[in-house]
Amino acid sequence: MKRTALLFATMVGMLLTAGPALAQSGQDYIALTDSAPSIDVVVAQTPGTTGVVGLEMVEAAVLVLDADGLPVFQTSDSRVHQLELRLAPTADTYTLSAERLADASQAYVRVTSQPSLSEPDLTLAISQAQQPLTMYQTTDVRLDASTPTQVIDVTIPDGTTGTVEVSFPGAVIGVDVTDNAGQIVASLGASAIDGMSLVLDGGTYRLMLVTPQIEQAVTANVRVMNALPSSLDGMALASETQANIPADTQVVTDTSAAAADTNSICVFSVGATAVNLRSGPGEGYSVLGFGFNGDRFQVGGTNTDGTWVLVGAADGSSAWASGDTGMLLGDCQGLAVYDIPSLSAPDTQVAIEQPASPWRFEDDDDHEGFEDHEGYEEHGFEHDD
Repeated sequence: MKRTALLFATMVGMLLTAGPALAQSGQDYIALTDSAPSIDVVVAQTPGTTGVVGLEMVEAAVLVLDADGLPVFQTSDSRVHQLELRLAPTADTYTLSAERLADASQAYVRVTSQPSLSEPDLTLAISQAQQPLTMYQTTDVRLDASTPTQVIDVTIPDGTTGTVEVSFPGAVIGVDVTDNAGQIVASLGASAIDGMSLVLDGGTYRLMLVTPQIEQAVTANVRVMNALPSSLDGMALASETQANIPADTQVVTDTSAAAADTNSICVFSVGATAVNLRSGPGEGYSVLGFGFNGDRFQVGGTNTDGTWVLVGAADGSSAWASGDTGMLLGDCQGLAVYDIPSLSAPDTQVAIEQPASPWRFEDDDDHEGFEDHEGYEEHGFEHDD
């Protein structure tokens, strides 16, 4: 498993420094694949300043630990698409860890630093704390010795996404977010994080706010707004599309049958010594299998620019092959076109750091390069993508 260090220094804004895999320009998302299923991010704060750690995520679980290794935030729910955590003006250090959800073959995260919680330019209607909050409503929640716990229900229309924000500057409050079945969606511990926003799928959620500061009254503001813009919308579309490719495109289970008749169907003939069959159109997607010189696979479509082709893998599932590693034969007119973003391979990670706090996701296997395996050079393999 690869672990990457990311430093947030909260000064006027927040300064982000890390290896190329976490660069803040171009394709700055991180793909969590079989070879790198999880990452660590170290968040360090300048004393007396504030700042916000932002995450966009697709099919990812997130855990934030404090300097003592205690969890201060966690979520492992695919209904959470974005997260912002505001750091109170302390000198605390956190370790943020992200990994793929258990049933996901690929996940994406994007980590950013910003000066404050994102605030859409809109007017919110004030609601009573006892009433469920709906879109574009806000309420203040008072916690004190007599009521150290308060419960607020919020509703986001089905089929949409929305932002739920809880803000309590200067207070110490924990927040549990559950769905209407009682399942925990996200949990923020009472710590030096004094504000949180979540972009959630449509549904009804319950927020339980708890404070240990019973010696004085504290107030939290809760609001429900439209979803924040995301640069990973295309990644979510790719994951959904790949998981729901029509059954009639997952067709090739017998490559010899495809080779027998290249006139009535479209076939991809492998010309390179070997090709990677990937989960999406680009070298940034995980490898599902391999094709070898002379293999022929029935084609079910292409990406938008025609540089990658969707083929039937040997086990009956679909995979993607780079078009420049072979040629199309047969009737290839009118192929389906899938609007799935192409992912370039991430740069080599040059900054690797073991976090000071305990690591939750145990996976210490290092994935050696293919060329390191015995017999690679002996057989003269050259591996094209």
